[in-house]
Amino acid sequence: MTALSIEELRGEELELLPSRETLALFSWANVTATNLAIAQNSATLLSMAHASANQAVIVTQH
Repeated sequence: MTALSIEELRGEELELLPSRETLALFSWANVTATNLAIAQNSATLLSMAHASANQAVIVTQH
């Protein structure tokens, strides 16, 4: 990679991009959330209880 000189940097120009709404004909986001919980306990003396809970959130934007 080569270093840029001050003159080369001065020759660069900045251009702002249009807003996201302008770039697309339509814009939408799909959000899906899932919660799952499972618990099990056997009704015996000295039994152990196990529980698990998971959560997932998925976002896709077009």
